[in-house]
Amino acid sequence: MSFMNFNYCFALLDEDEFEEKPSGEPIIINGLVDIGDINMSNLEATYLFYYWYARINGFSLRKSKVVKNCKGEKTQQTFLCSRQGVREDKGLTNETRKCELINDTRCECNAKFVVHVMKNYRRWEVKEFSDEHNHKLLPP
Repeated sequence: MSFMNFNYCFALLDEDEFEEKPSGEPIIINGLVDIGDINMSNLEATYLFYYWYARINGFSLRKSKVVKNCKGEKTQQTFLCSRQGVREDKGLTNETRKCELINDTRCECNAKFVVHVMKNYRRWEVKEFSDEHNHKLLPP
């Protein structure tokens, strides 16, 4: 898989490569115009797409909730901004901790990217997309 930069305007081809659409109507990633139209052949391609998107937009991501069918196959995957949520409070105090407490990096960011399998086509499509960050983003 290769990624090609054309001023942040991309379209997905059948081979899961990002290029300008021949019709001249690009999927605009930076402006998020048609991100719901994106579908890919496998889960790894969706992860690489959102990983790349996160990198050029100044945040990192992590994998979250997975939904599986009765056969144990993944049918839905959620990717989140790495700053989403809050850390679990384990009830430890500074006196009982073995290591020094590090700064909390989570700030309940709402950015997420949810993909699921289209049953008829066995392709992964975008089910939900939110780009609402409540923290500063790094420059690309």
